[in-house]
Amino acid sequence: MKEKTLAQTLEALVASAFAPDGLLAKRGYPPRKPQAEMALRIARFLPGDRIPIPGNKPETGAKVAKVLPVEAETGIGKTMAYLLPVALYSALTGKRAAISTFTRFLQKEIVAGRDLSTALEIVRETTGRTLKVALRRGISNFVSPSKVEYLQALFQAEHPDWMKTPEGAFFCEFAAWARKGEPFDEWNRELPVAPDGARLTRELLCLRFDSPAEDRRAYEAHRILAKDADLVITTHITTLLNAKKGGTVLADDEDDGASTRPLSVLVADEADRLSSAAETLYAKKLRPQDLLSFCEAIKNFVPETEMSALLRATKTARKVLDERGRDSSFRSLPFLSLDAEDREKLLSWLKAVKGKGFRLSKNEALPPHLRFAAADYSEEAARLLSHHKATFANAKIMLEVSWSPLRREPGIGSLLLNPGVKINGLIYGVDRLVLTSGTLTGGLSDPDNDFRMKFGIPKGVHESVKENTFRPFFFGVLKSVVFADPSLPAPFLSEGEDARYNPDYLRYAAFMADQAAANGRTLALAASFRDIEEIEPFLTTPSSSLRLHRRNQSFADFWSSVEGDDRVRLALSPSPWEGANLRRDEAPWMDNLLVLRLPIPPISEAVWTRYKDEERDLFLHYQRAWETFRKVRQALGRGFRRPEDEVSWWFADPRIPLPSEFLSLYPEFRIVGSGPFFIWPKDREFSPLGLQGVLAIPSRFQEMLPFIGQVLRPDGRRVNSSLRPKGGR
Repeated sequence: MKEKTLAQTLEALVASAFAPDGLLAKRGYPPRKPQAEMALRIARFLPGDRIPIPGNKPETGAKVAKVLPVEAETGIGKTMAYLLPVALYSALTGKRAAISTFTRFLQKEIVAGRDLSTALEIVRETTGRTLKVALRRGISNFVSPSKVEYLQALFQAEHPDWMKTPEGAFFCEFAAWARKGEPFDEWNRELPVAPDGARLTRELLCLRFDSPAEDRRAYEAHRILAKDADLVITTHITTLLNAKKGGTVLADDEDDGASTRPLSVLVADEADRLSSAAETLYAKKLRPQDLLSFCEAIKNFVPETEMSALLRATKTARKVLDERGRDSSFRSLPFLSLDAEDREKLLSWLKAVKGKGFRLSKNEALPPHLRFAAADYSEEAARLLSHHKATFANAKIMLEVSWSPLRREPGIGSLLLNPGVKINGLIYGVDRLVLTSGTLTGGLSDPDNDFRMKFGIPKGVHESVKENTFRPFFFGVLKSVVFADPSLPAPFLSEGEDARYNPDYLRYAAFMADQAAANGRTLALAASFRDIEEIEPFLTTPSSSLRLHRRNQSFADFWSSVEGDDRVRLALSPSPWEGANLRRDEAPWMDNLLVLRLPIPPISEAVWTRYKDEERDLFLHYQRAWETFRKVRQALGRGFRRPEDEVSWWFADPRIPLPSEFLSLYPEFRIVGSGPFFIWPKDREFSPLGLQGVLAIPSRFQEMLPFIGQVLRPDGRRVNSSLRPKGGR
């Protein structure tokens, strides 16, 4: 089909499907004008070949994907808006496409959801083609039968009585399932616990690339099935790895001789998390204590003489780091700031781990899980050494030495200073790249400049963000917004995530949580587990109505104790800021969504030092503001998934400014901002990131703030913007 004909046909099919009386409406989808506009924009974008990078000399021949950034707020229905145009494009051209997400939750929602099955039905009805669809998981998502088999034999030999307990029986049930080598998600239950009471982890039980061929059988079948699919649903990490390896992960692969079509189109949903995926893929960390524990675990299998050099180097590294860590003001330091002698000792340790770890990974005397651990350590050390070498070549990566804030456990890690340099590798492997999210840019200055800074996409390669922003006209009912009293102190007595909390803030935040719970079911979002631990003593909500998400407890386990218990009125967790769809009887679980503290990300002192040396520290302020805005915006959408959903928002962080209508109540404040105006303390140095908490409120609600906004005073009175008390006790 000629390109002009293809473009006309695709646009006509999409316009017809999204029309008020179209195929989607006939299947029960309510017509949404912004959704139809977004789908048509994508349909017009997809046809065409790669383009040269503007400014490059023509003789270089370098061509890349054209990029379409799409910012779509909650309520657009963006999943169907990109699924149907992409599926139709694949059917009309025979080209392959991929959809990538950051969270497994969204992958499941796409694969098992109504949107995909409906899109495939429409494709068959309008083109006569049946598309092959596959979910492509990474290898670490699959269970290793040999690891589980080894543990079962070990437990049977050393803990026979435990094997007869209900916990042991549950482990045996899991082991029987694990023999198939299926993905962990197919288990659909918590992983069992070991005899020592610790829950087994995916990291301990997962497949690796060097796992035995017999272990990899289910994974290999899964991988090859995805290579033949017309439409692949996968993860951001997999697509980044695919770009890194020249397209061989999701298409042609010399290892198995498969001859499949390369990807033509990639849609990255939750694209605002691509930087997190890049950091996970490229960043590594190694701790001396982990190696000392590993050496202790293998001493019964390996002669001491074989371990002496590694032990010596590890103890030396630990001593060097412990000496620097005695100064508790250090949380992290640039590796290059250490003196030459200390750097050499640490580099010698990394070289010892790399070499000895590799040899141990081939040692048949070691049990399988210890061989896999040795390979992990070897690879991590090799990566850190390569990153140290790269530090001298460019300013995109660096090593840091860091200490955990509480235990002062030291380690060496690599930091990707600008994840965009890895994200932009996506433009080299496909013809068309669509990046979409409800918070694609920070909205802090110019969206197009924000976009280029965040994703590393060259100017001229991408379309305008401003012209591709879609918002619903009406979606969700915001019942009220309750702000913290801004005369209260900030959460911390000093800057930093490990600083001491202000007791006045803790008392007030707990008081607001109790007040919200008294008005309905309340989900309180904490910025960290430490928030929950510090606020807990001040809560007065009865324990039978209270659920606290604890460290080392999975969110799935925590939420199962919440959603089915009608007594629960208040649930505190640092996890569901985004991704989770917390529903009950097709409505939001919560009546109130409470932000306990702005989720302002901490910045490594090593990174501050590096950027200040380069006079680029303003860039770090931008990154913190963008991430704060993004996370709060995503959190506020937890309560709205349908037009009729009703939720109230509560903010316990006093750094968030108030609408200007409250100025007469706080005459010592000043007006800040352009567009929607807010008031700010004149006499205190509150973080300007607090403004992002208010700006994160979707624009369709901002104009309502003067009418529904209230301030909760410490005495329990709720005051609205007309300065009249409203309720309270």
